[in-house]
Amino acid sequence: AHHLTELVQRWQVDPAELLEGLGLTQEDLTQPDRRLDIPLFRELIRRAKALTGEPALGIYFGLDMRVSSHGLLGYAALTSATVRAGLNLAVRYVPTRTTAISLRVVEAGDHAALIIDEHADLGTERDTILFAFTMGIWQIASVATGRAVDGEADFPFPRPAYLDRFDRLMPGRLRFDQPVAQLVFAREVLDLPMAMSDPAAMQVAREHCERELQALGFGGDIVPRVRAVLQLP
Repeated sequence: AHHLTELVQRWQVDPAELLEGLGLTQEDLTQPDRRLDIPLFRELIRRAKALTGEPALGIYFGLDMRVSSHGLLGYAALTSATVRAGLNLAVRYVPTRTTAISLRVVEAGDHAALIIDEHADLGTERDTILFAFTMGIWQIASVATGRAVDGEADFPFPRPAYLDRFDRLMPGRLRFDQPVAQLVFAREVLDLPMAMSDPAAMQVAREHCERELQALGFGGDIVPRVRAVLQLP
């Protein structure tokens, strides 16, 4: 949400105008323990698109995604030994960032997929959220490995008309009206080394993520799934 208040300024939108009447300030959004519910986040996105006049805000959001946007989870993944190790951390610790979605990695034959499972109603902002998330992952993967990562992406909604403006920026083939949102890539990508691999730094960040996970009440594998289904904060 804080990233969104920064992004809209490119269209000369004051963050205070975006947050007006919502009981939030930019300072609130920098607090690491502040969590927004999905209806409020959807409203922020709806307002941001209305104020900027840009329906493709999710694309810009994703292209501008930084590892720091994901806090210590991002840092832990970035300093992992391989892409596989980094994704495994993301799968386990994504509840420290949100319970609206979860991640899983599936390997089959020569390909692998990072599947995004939705546990909350993303409503009319579904395309914005999923584009931001998937484009952000591609951006971070390129930075983390030091090379362009090719692949395909599936989305569970029709192709938006605004996407025609961004065809040259897409990292691979996009498919729409699919059963799930996922990124599909060559299985060998999982074994690519991370350019900033640092075992000691990764362990420190991982331990912090584990403590945060426990503090949020996610004590075992079944708990995140139950919370997600119940849509608890």
